[in-house]
Amino acid sequence: MDFNEKKKYLIITILVFFLGMAVGNVFFDNTFSFHLSDEGEKKIRKIDKILEKKFLWKKEFSDDEMISSYVNTFNDPYTSYLNKEDFQSRMEMTDGSFVGVGIVFSQKEDGSNIIERVIKGGPADKAGVPANSIILKIDNNDVRDTNYIVTHLKGKADTEVSLTVLTEDGDEKTFDLVRKKIVVESVESKMINKDIGYVKISEFNGRTGKLFKENIKKLDSAKGYIIDLRDNGGGVLTDCIEIADFLLGEQKIMIIKDNELNVDEEFSDAKKLDKPYVVLVNSLSASASEVLAGAIQDSGDSKLIGVKTYGKGIIQEILPLGDNTGLSVTVYEYFSPKGRKIHKKGLTPDIIIENTEDKDLQLEKAVEVLKESFI
Repeated sequence: MDFNEKKKYLIITILVFFLGMAVGNVFFDNTFSFHLSDEGEKKIRKIDKILEKKFLWKKEFSDDEMISSYVNTFNDPYTSYLNKEDFQSRMEMTDGSFVGVGIVFSQKEDGSNIIERVIKGGPADKAGVPANSIILKIDNNDVRDTNYIVTHLKGKADTEVSLTVLTEDGDEKTFDLVRKKIVVESVESKMINKDIGYVKISEFNGRTGKLFKENIKKLDSAKGYIIDLRDNGGGVLTDCIEIADFLLGEQKIMIIKDNELNVDEEFSDAKKLDKPYVVLVNSLSASASEVLAGAIQDSGDSKLIGVKTYGKGIIQEILPLGDNTGLSVTVYEYFSPKGRKIHKKGLTPDIIIENTEDKDLQLEKAVEVLKESFI
């Protein structure tokens, strides 16, 4: 690329950063193309001169800032440039351990960031940070960008960070936290009574499939199981598929489509869990959780109990860029085995039931339904 071409690219990128220009990017309908007409280029250069002369704040932009601003024009909260810190953070998450404060959050459609889960035993849990709160500030700085939140809540062990949240009750609270190394035990289990085993999957990381099977084996005396996917925002798809394969007989697990409408499918083998089970879901069951829940519901092997799921039916790949940075990019939309659309729609449980403030009615219903299968 010669100097003039490079300057043209940098001008476009910087202007996109300032003006928030939208670049056409429609999944499954149009092929993305970034092409500037001669007239468009003239206008860009004219705007560049105006900004250079008139814009109030003078600033030099780093490569990371310019690249990030370009990727952000795709207007997809899940497609983002990952600088060295962000990329390392994402890689740690797939391994099931990281240094941070111990929360799991996701960005809502309105751009706010909600804490889906507080990891048991982590700094946030010990300080009393409540789940379902909205993240407002980190170290007294207002935050909206998901990458910024990840980068600034994680860091070196034994360093301090403050987190301000808006609780479900509408109270603004600030917590002073100390970052610690956290090993995420993504599967927990116990016997509810002599007949029913309870297995909670809090997320899908690179250890979840193995842990799930170990926990089922540990509860081998149970006649049946309650599998709890509530508040599980997803994670590593391969581990989700591993669990679906373990539970289901020979059948389709999911349908995947890319931006060229190419279709791929995932299947389970003939082996299946030989005991009855039911599955709990709620409005924060998302992504890989919905893959698993959708496959189970379409199979007819079990019932979903709870409330409608989140509706994140798209898949991202983390692609390394060769210098310890990376790109998180939305690459697929997935559908249930019967072709049901999940993205922005969610899954409706077979049995819809809300919890109350003081009672887990969903769990009670799951026990009742499972008991009926023993007769």
